[in-house]
Amino acid sequence: MSAADRSSGKEKCLTVTNDKGRLSAEEIERLANEAVKYRAELGCLKENISAKNRLESYAWFIMQDGEKKCSEVFDWLDRNQAAEKAEFEYQREALEKAVVQKLCAAVDATEQDLLRAFMINHCPS
Repeated sequence: MSAADRSSGKEKCLTVTNDKGRLSAEEIERLANEAVKYRAELGCLKENISAKNRLESYAWFIMQDGEKKCSEVFDWLDRNQAAEKAEFEYQREALEKAVVQKLCAAVDATEQDLLRAFMINHCPS
């Protein structure tokens, strides 16, 4: 097993042995399996939090333009703190769609195609 201090970058290898009065081989195996399980769960949780933060940041950015849909997104965020990554991403896509529709309504038909192409190619997803 190895352990690393992320702030200093130091890494050390550890050897787990079964001395008298210590954990049995089965207990060590169980703990190792739990560590793998929790690492996967934490990875999923990290993705959910990251997606939530992206949605929230985008909504705050758009809200500066007075977009009404942002208020709905913030209300949804308040009610759905523990939502899954896909739900956060769906809400962000809905907000992006509302913003694009608002922009398209503000320009004439000849400019709409250029605007859509720009949004698809240059806006973060």
